[in-house]
Amino acid sequence: MAALEIVEHDIIDSSPRVEDKPEPKPEPKVKTAPRKMEGKDKSWKLILDADAGYPMDEWIKLVFDISIKGLEQVTCEDDILELFKVNRNIFDKLKAEDEVKHKELMLLFRNRTNQLKGE
Repeated sequence: MAALEIVEHDIIDSSPRVEDKPEPKPEPKVKTAPRKMEGKDKSWKLILDADAGYPMDEWIKLVFDISIKGLEQVTCEDDILELFKVNRNIFDKLKAEDEVKHKELMLLFRNRTNQLKGE
C-alpha cells in the first residue's frame, strides 16, 4: 500500500472549488429605440432622433409628445389624415413595440378628429 501526501502548493489544492465559482448572470435585454426615424418628406413630417441605446419606453413617450404637438397644430380632418399617412412608419413601429400605447395614440387621433367635426 502506498501513501499519498498532498501539500499546500499542489495544483489540486490551489484551484478554486467548482461550487465556489459564481455562475455568470445573463445580461438583461433592454429594448432600444431606433437612432433616427422620420416620416415621408412632406408637410406634417415628424422626426425622431435618439442617441444610441435610447430606451424604448422613452422613445414611445417621445412619439406621444411629438404626435400631440402635431395634433394641436392641425386645423382640419385632411391635416389629421396627412399627419397619420406621412408618419405611418413611426406609428407602425410603435404598434410593433407596444400595441396598448399605439391604441392610446390612435384614440387621441380619433378624439382630435371628432373635436374638429364639432362632436
